[in-house]
Amino acid sequence: MNMMPKTRFSRTKSTIVLLILCSMFSFGLMAQTDEGKPMDAKSLTALVEELKGVVSRTELDEKKSAAVAAKWDSRKDLAGKTKTQVIDLIYEDVKAVVKDSGTQYQIYSLFSFYRTIPDSAKSGQKTFELKDASTYFDIKISVEKCDEIGCSGEASFAFYNKNETNPYQVIDLLDTFIGLEEDKPSVNRTMLYDQQSVVNIGDFNFDGIEDVAICDGQNGAYGMPSYQVYLASNPAGKFVNNKALSDLAHGLGMFQVIPEKKKIVTFNKSGCCWHITEEYSVANNRPVKIFEEVEDATIKDETKIKITTKKLVKGKWQTKVKFVKREP
Repeated sequence: MNMMPKTRFSRTKSTIVLLILCSMFSFGLMAQTDEGKPMDAKSLTALVEELKGVVSRTELDEKKSAAVAAKWDSRKDLAGKTKTQVIDLIYEDVKAVVKDSGTQYQIYSLFSFYRTIPDSAKSGQKTFELKDASTYFDIKISVEKCDEIGCSGEASFAFYNKNETNPYQVIDLLDTFIGLEEDKPSVNRTMLYDQQSVVNIGDFNFDGIEDVAICDGQNGAYGMPSYQVYLASNPAGKFVNNKALSDLAHGLGMFQVIPEKKKIVTFNKSGCCWHITEEYSVANNRPVKIFEEVEDATIKDETKIKITTKKLVKGKWQTKVKFVKREP
């Protein structure tokens, strides 16, 4: 499987450098021009605690996460600041502890998302109707809270046969995440490192019947959306949750489906310089791993990338290792 390692790592490196420079200059500039109101004590505490959770879910070990949290707790200058100013200050503490540029980029990206959420976000339950997600059924989503960015919280997903008014199944989740485009959820979109839909329809076990994957929050790697996978069951007359396939949908977003080869492909990473791609067939509604490729740029030789490929052939794994030159 050709993953173009040279291009990926050179782009990653360039992006990291650019965003780290942004962290040096744009944070301070935006703080000077921020016209938001100072945060009240309750909102300030909630923001800091939430961002502690964000940091703890990154690649940092417990010791460094605790060191960042301790710096925040010792600050006496957050009161009376706007949200942008607060994030400016606590990000400086992150940079004081975290020296790895890839991890800085990760945290910077997550903090940047929090900066975009309006302080006076409009909240409240909202309902969406998805008429074009499937040829055979429609979906009505009721979600706990929404703002200008998206929706989250408890949600129910009601499934209707076309042109019928009574749902034949309702799936309730404790959490979800719905990114909005022109105030509407996107569907059937699984763009790596980019937008991921709240609902994905596809034949995930390759039996010729549409299945459904529903976002259950941002529990994937690096805060990416994660999914519960439900397979259509004719005997049950409904969608049935499949834990094994759901586990595969907790990496860098939803897995990709290659129908013509009857394969599922997952992606994951650790930092800027270690990536893994895995491929699975599906037997008896369970994924069977058949391929793995790891691109490792953390090796001592900084001029090369180590690519390790494993393929399952007649029940036995065949492993190949090669080194490719890394672009400067």
